[in-house]
Amino acid sequence: MYTWNRPILKANAKLALQHRYWRGFAVSLVALLLSGTAISFFWSRWYSDAMIYIWGTMRRLARPSYGSYSFYPRHHSYGYGYGYGSFGGGYTYLQNDLLNTFLSQLLRYVAVIGVLTIVLLLVRIFLGSVMQVGQARYYVHSRFGDSRFGIVFSGFRDCYLNVVGAKFTTGLIIWLWSLLLVVPGIVASYRYYYVNFLLADNPGLTGSRARAISRLMTQGEKGRLFVFDLSFLGWMLLAGIVNAFTFGTGGSALLAPYYMAARAELYIFARDRAIQAGLLHPAELNLAAA
Repeated sequence: MYTWNRPILKANAKLALQHRYWRGFAVSLVALLLSGTAISFFWSRWYSDAMIYIWGTMRRLARPSYGSYSFYPRHHSYGYGYGYGSFGGGYTYLQNDLLNTFLSQLLRYVAVIGVLTIVLLLVRIFLGSVMQVGQARYYVHSRFGDSRFGIVFSGFRDCYLNVVGAKFTTGLIIWLWSLLLVVPGIVASYRYYYVNFLLADNPGLTGSRARAISRLMTQGEKGRLFVFDLSFLGWMLLAGIVNAFTFGTGGSALLAPYYMAARAELYIFARDRAIQAGLLHPAELNLAAA
């Protein structure tokens, strides 16, 4: 069975983006914003601030505080009395005023992070999942000349609840694998590498069937897919720097057209290869048989 070549896929992606890059940027920016990227950015900032505050306050609470210095006679069985310095109140490890401030601030952090977490989960489930599929559909269609901006919203028109359910169960499965160790979670994510694109071709595809097709398409290639993503590491690091100044979205949106166009090229190749190998029928993906 023939295989793909990473430099060729990237070269084809660059050709596909000619005169379409900024439209792709706009599509990816909207997809990122509606996927909760900005909310995730603020969540991470609040979480990191909370951890820094908790760590710093705990160190202050554990540090002994001293009262006024005084002298008192020491009595013991030897009959000698000496003046020993004593700090009034001795050592205290919990200062009431600092502790009260700490608890009130901690409750504030918990409340804000809790609200952001709930909002982020709802946005990712009911908006983000559909936007990811719409984004994948845009880049596949753009590859064949159809670069209408509205394609990114097509998931809300076609089988919306099915897409939400398929994406939710897929994400849940990957998360459960991640609970074992990091590596099983990474392997699971590459096992279902093509789910977004499969749902982009056919939003009515059940989650179980989309995962089954993706398993067939990625069999024996998960390592190569990992290297494919790793080849964008330099761009990802640069995007991360830009993200730090643009609420977690600007850099990712700038990189997304190139990365997603390359992934679309890869998916189209893998999809056609699977069809030729008889692993699936074109009608399953709303494609006309050649």
